[in-house]
Amino acid sequence: MRIVNANDPLLWQVITLKSEFNPTPTFLTDPLSEQNSQIPGLLHKYQDRVLLLVKGGCAVNCRYCFRRHFPYEENKGNKQHWQIALNYIQRHTELNEVIFSGGDPLMAKDHELDWLMSQLETIPHIKKLRIHSRLPVVIPARITTTLWQRFNISRLQIIMVTHINHANEIDSEFSRAMEQLKQVSVTLLNQSVLLRGVNDNADCVSLN
Repeated sequence: MRIVNANDPLLWQVITLKSEFNPTPTFLTDPLSEQNSQIPGLLHKYQDRVLLLVKGGCAVNCRYCFRRHFPYEENKGNKQHWQIALNYIQRHTELNEVIFSGGDPLMAKDHELDWLMSQLETIPHIKKLRIHSRLPVVIPARITTTLWQRFNISRLQIIMVTHINHANEIDSEFSRAMEQLKQVSVTLLNQSVLLRGVNDNADCVSLN
């Protein structure tokens, strides 16, 4: 992020704008109907996969986040809630994939992720673990040796989905972290949000 550039595309992803507080008749605080799940922190929208909100916190407050009004206090990421979710996953044999989301799931400590992965690995019908995170690009050091080594010994197919919206977010430290994951056969994907003034032109999209 360039301090002297008021139009920096990274700045525009996090700066609060006055227009955000203007009333909009069609605005929804729960656009994806996620706030009434019967299992704390677990969303089962599709037949063969579930989404687990591992942690409610994030490394950065993205202004476009569609979960900014999510009741994280009622869906805290802790072993009590995780165990309830794991019991649900165990019962539902139609599932084959678990998605770690949040907040940001990599806000969890390595030992917490290890515990969750160990539990999932005991459930025969779970084959894939997908992790959606902005932390690798915000704090590349979060991809610790302990973490990628844990991925390496898992029987699950690990998929890491980074959240990068502009090529300026990518640096050599991030690239090294991704190379570590690639070396242990983690599938690397990226999810971008189309944002006005940030990446809404052909040149930016072609670089992402």
